[in-house]
Amino acid sequence: MAYNLKTITYEATGEQVIVTYSRAIKTGQDRPEPEDGNEEHSELEHLEPPTPEKLLQKARHSLNTSQNRTMQQVYDYARANVWEWFVTLTTSAKQVDRLDDEQVEQKLSKWLNNMRYKKAPDIKYLVVKERHKDGALHFHALMANTGQLMFREAENNGNGIWHNGQQVYNLTDWKLGFSTATRIKDTLRASNYITKYITKDMVTEKHRKRYWASKNLLTGQVETALLDSVGMLAIHDAYTETAKHTKKIVVAGHDYQNEIMYFTIETDKESVPDGNTTNQDHEEPVGVSGIEEGERVVLRGLRNEASAPRSAHVHRLRDAD
Repeated sequence: MAYNLKTITYEATGEQVIVTYSRAIKTGQDRPEPEDGNEEHSELEHLEPPTPEKLLQKARHSLNTSQNRTMQQVYDYARANVWEWFVTLTTSAKQVDRLDDEQVEQKLSKWLNNMRYKKAPDIKYLVVKERHKDGALHFHALMANTGQLMFREAENNGNGIWHNGQQVYNLTDWKLGFSTATRIKDTLRASNYITKYITKDMVTEKHRKRYWASKNLLTGQVETALLDSVGMLAIHDAYTETAKHTKKIVVAGHDYQNEIMYFTIETDKESVPDGNTTNQDHEEPVGVSGIEEGERVVLRGLRNEASAPRSAHVHRLRDAD
């Protein structure tokens, strides 16, 4: 299967991201064969001892792939849910050995479980870690449905603390160190902000959690399809000027270049009950799949937008032959 269009629908936030590729993305059996078409030669190459340069290149590729995959998972969780708080949690040497990563992470996991059972049974959270200059871990979190968790206005000499025009709070239920919290007004900005903490250093730590996600988080609904040139032009004409956000990146390599366009549009918010399209494991997202057979029209936003073309220029999306 190949696709040059991907749509990601975030029903809870009422947004859809439309992604177009100038060069179709091939998956599964559609991946190209060896350049010379000689399978025997290709197999013999795998029997040759890898050079140090190839080993280093493979390691870098694996690391980049792992980091990108984790960043995409975190971003998808962040973008697909409506959040109330951005929270930072640090630890105190009086409460925990701050330089013992395993102990600190266990304390965080236990605290999250306790808060869910005792004060906020419907809590939603997405937590990532960051290493401080002194080597200790601290955590950044998006939270919602916080129930009876106590957020108290932060003070300095009796005066309230403000940051970038926002009131700063302390999460008093966090007893393992210091905390700050601010209300979230922009989900997109919060999603970008928390995703940046997924670094190469974090993904190289084997057998360590890269992030913590509550089991009731929603995920984006992803669909893919293949458009002809007229259909692609219609998408760009419809959203280049009208999209809420647009972004263009160019991925280039040896004999390869792909221009990728991102269009964020607003859709009608739908009521999505908790537990619908959720992750059953704390670290593995589900519900992300492409169109595998048959014709589909996946551009919900394109059909809903009053300004979108509805003529024959908007072609039905089709799978690769």
